[in-house]
Amino acid sequence: MQTRFTYDYRRAELAGSAKVLNRALYGSGRTVYLLLATFPAFVLLGFIAVGAYSGWWGDWYLAAMLYGCAFVLIYSRFAAPAIRKRLMKPPTGQAALEGREIGYDFGDDGYRITTQYFEGFQKWAGVDRIIETPEMVLIVLGANAHFLPGRLFASDKDRRTFVDWALQKIHPEARARSLTGEISPTA
Repeated sequence: MQTRFTYDYRRAELAGSAKVLNRALYGSGRTVYLLLATFPAFVLLGFIAVGAYSGWWGDWYLAAMLYGCAFVLIYSRFAAPAIRKRLMKPPTGQAALEGREIGYDFGDDGYRITTQYFEGFQKWAGVDRIIETPEMVLIVLGANAHFLPGRLFASDKDRRTFVDWALQKIHPEARARSLTGEISPTA
C-alpha cells in the first residue's frame, strides 16, 4: 500500500475539496442561497394573502402586486446570484500556489506534510474525520482539511485500501463521523 504522496497543487481541485468539506461539515451550501432567492417570493405571497384576506383589491393593490412580481424577477435574476457569488468567494492567494509541490508521508503515528515553505507533522489523534469521494480523500482537522486528489491513486481499489488503513488509525468517534463516497463536489 502506498503511504507516500507528492503532487502539484491545482486550484481547481481545491475548489472541489472546499465544496465537499463545507457540505460534510455544514450541510448543503444551497440552503442559504435558496433562502436568499426565495425570500422575496414569500414576501410577495404574504402580501397577496393579506389582500385576499382583507378583501381589499383596489387599483393600487394590483399595481403593488405587479411591481412586487417585477421585483421578485429582478432580484432572482440579478441580486441573488451576486449575493451567492459574494458568499462563495474563493480565498485570495490561491493562484500563487498553482503548481507547487505538496508531499505527504503517512505512518502509524501520523503523517508529515512538506511544501516549499512548510514542514509539519499531524498526529492521527487530531484527525476529526476522513471523507472519501471518487475525486479525493480529505483528512479533516476541525474546519480545515488535508487534501489528497484522486489522481494520486492508481485505482479506486488503491484509494479504498488507503482510506481503510487510515480509518483504523483515527479514534472510533472520528471513524463514526467519517464519510465514504457520499458527497460529491459536483452535486
